[in-house]
Amino acid sequence: MLSFLWKYIGTPRQIMLAMAVTFIIVIGAGFILANTQKVFRHGHEGPEFINKKRTTDLRNLQISLEIYHEENGNYPITTDCSDVGVLGGLAVGFDDPLSDSGWSQYEYSSDSNGGSYVLKASLQKLDSDYYYGTHVGQDLDGLQLGCQCDDPNYCVSNKVPVDLGPK
Repeated sequence: MLSFLWKYIGTPRQIMLAMAVTFIIVIGAGFILANTQKVFRHGHEGPEFINKKRTTDLRNLQISLEIYHEENGNYPITTDCSDVGVLGGLAVGFDDPLSDSGWSQYEYSSDSNGGSYVLKASLQKLDSDYYYGTHVGQDLDGLQLGCQCDDPNYCVSNKVPVDLGPK
C-alpha cells in the first residue's frame, strides 16, 4: 500500500523538500505583499490626500465642538495650543495620517473662559506651491490663541462658520 503512495507523491525526502520550498515561497510572498501594500498606501496618500484628510478632520472636530458648546455653554478650556487629545472623547477617531512621521498632529487651543477656540493642522506643500484647503475666509493666519497659524499650518475657529463642503 505504501509503495503505491510513494509512487504518486514521492519519497519522504521529496515531500519535505516540497514543503520547505512552499514555506519559503509563502514567506517571500508575505514580505513582498507587505511592502507592496506600504508602497501602495503611501502612493495613494500623497500630500493632496493627506491635506484633504486633515482639513476634513478639522471640520468634523468643529462640529463636535459646536455640539459640546450647545450642551455645556462653552468650549473645552486649555491653557495653550495642545494636541487634540486634551479634548478627550471629542477627539476619538481623528488620527493624523502622518502621526508617525514627525509632523505635528492636530492641535487645539481656547481662550480662558471657553468662549472661542482654534483648531490647527500642518499641511504639506503641493507641487504648485499652494496648500490644499485654504478656502477664502476659512483659514486663519498669524498667532491665534497661542497656535501658530501661518502656512503651512491650517487653522479654523468658531469665529468662522463651519464649512460643510459642497451642497
